Amino acid sequence: MTTARGVFVVALVLALLGFSDSDGAQPSERTVRIGLLAPASGSDDIEGFLTGMRDLGYVDGRNLIVEYRVAGGSPIQAMEQAARSLDVRLQLVAIDQAGQLDRGFAEMTAQNAVALIVTPSPFNLAHRERIVSLAAKHRLPAMYGLTAFVDAGGLMAYGASLRDLYRRAATYVDKILKGAKPADLPVEQATKFELVINLKTARALGLVVPPALLGRADRVIE
Repeated sequence: MTTARGVFVVALVLALLGFSDSDGAQPSERTVRIGLLAPASGSDDIEGFLTGMRDLGYVDGRNLIVEYRVAGGSPIQAMEQAARSLDVRLQLVAIDQAGQLDRGFAEMTAQNAVALIVTPSPFNLAHRERIVSLAAKHRLPAMYGLTAFVDAGGLMAYGASLRDLYRRAATYVDKILKGAKPADLPVEQATKFELVINLKTARALGLVVPPALLGRADRVIE
């Protein structure tokens, strides 16, 4: 894994709700119940966590029960700081209801927006197909923080690999189950980031993606 120049912080909180049998038992000999609070929902994150747990001997439905919940979070301040350093005017449009999406995009178009950055959040992820559709309708090149948007037809996404983060989170859970104190465990920073580009969407927007950028992409959707 390699580090990236940009720092993307993903909040991940894991809470141990309880387990049965003796503390000294092996993972296969007891059933553990884990509470997982994530910043946004998606298939890669939970599957990455379950993969990490399986690598450590915990199998969902056999000796592992995962209670999955979603929390919020938005790196707005980081975006504002980056915009100022590039002498770019950042137009923030806050939308927290599905019915406001059309109005929000109309407002951006009226103010001559030329590009769009969609931050990771439970709301945005839940409405990713509508957001992607409106970006295409208003011909706004959009950058997303989660690859699920590109799979839904978005132009491109760059951010920490949720699958890898959740896989690493499983090691924390395993240490806690074996008696480690959460306060004594070190905090890890994401080191694996993913760049995904949708060439079909780029062509629809009349954009030519530089070969150098395509060469750096982890995945390209034709």
